[in-house]
Amino acid sequence: MGASMMKEGKTLKEQVRDHVFTMIRESHMKPGERFPAQQKLAVSLNVSQKIVEVVYNELETEHLIVRRPGKGTFLAEGSMDFPQIRQDSRNVFFLFPTLRNHYFAECAANMEVALQAHHMNLRIITREASPRISDVTKIIVREGAVGIIAMFNPKGLRFFAQKYDIPMVDVRSQPLQARRPTHWKTLLMDIGASALLLGEHLWKLGHRDIYLAGDLPQENGTVEYRFKFLKKFFEKRGGTVRYLPQNQAISAYSSYEAIGEELAQRMLKEGLPGTAAVFFNSARAVGAMRELKRHHVRIPEDISLCGFDKPSIVMDAEPCLTHTFFSNAMEKAVDLLLAPGEHDQRNLIINPTLSVGTSTSTPRNGVSR
Repeated sequence: MGASMMKEGKTLKEQVRDHVFTMIRESHMKPGERFPAQQKLAVSLNVSQKIVEVVYNELETEHLIVRRPGKGTFLAEGSMDFPQIRQDSRNVFFLFPTLRNHYFAECAANMEVALQAHHMNLRIITREASPRISDVTKIIVREGAVGIIAMFNPKGLRFFAQKYDIPMVDVRSQPLQARRPTHWKTLLMDIGASALLLGEHLWKLGHRDIYLAGDLPQENGTVEYRFKFLKKFFEKRGGTVRYLPQNQAISAYSSYEAIGEELAQRMLKEGLPGTAAVFFNSARAVGAMRELKRHHVRIPEDISLCGFDKPSIVMDAEPCLTHTFFSNAMEKAVDLLLAPGEHDQRNLIINPTLSVGTSTSTPRNGVSR
């Protein structure tokens, strides 16, 4: 790959990977067709054979290619067996977990408004309705796509997007550990940083005994990402953390508020030893608030409550819920996706905002405990 072919900001490995996908796309390769041998491809691109070997190793791990000793390297069966995607589309696909969650539903509504400003159409795919990559790609191929904004990524989606050169924004709540594919853009709403805002707020108020409530139990006894930060924050300072996961999968509940009601009932049975509770999301916190008030628990005098994200349900809560949120995230995701130019911004970090409501105050009678 001579100097004239070098692309600023991309490693040789990334350029070789891009070349492979361009070859698949422009040659209309079908599953079972042979790839160039490593040495031949390395010579044609003027790169070391080791770089080509690394790329082929990655593609084999990703089930895109199949190596057959003594025969060669081939495009894997079924991995890219899709018809030509429509080129006249104005559709942007938004992939997210569920419409049952107030927060995600409002994310979709905000994104639709942002896309209308660009004269684009919103197409929604939820994980609960279309969890498999085959379901997702069939819909995208049928309707065509200008781009993809993904809050969930079924295995194989990024390879599909790269083959068809579909711009894609990965909306993440945790930093990406591995190197991001070159066609991907990343919008980071760091939920760990958001958790620390809540932790610092409660600690400054004097809370030393808190609940972490509402996620599903994790494997090996660990806690969910956002709660991991809070657990470490409080225990490092000598505080007490009471982990209270929900009993069942989300689908077993009528609503997210119902999860909060169940958690509140369990807290009541314990006699509310903790002075504050951080809920997995704000809808759970609102449900718990209503249940606690029904049992004449005063908020925040008896216990402080807070949560993550800012659906409209928070605005109707009484007292007003303390929560963290990421301002204009969906609008920024759309701008990131549709930004023109080869050297446009590829990573964007949105800092969390803490909204302090009347659901949090100093612990009972101002005593730190």
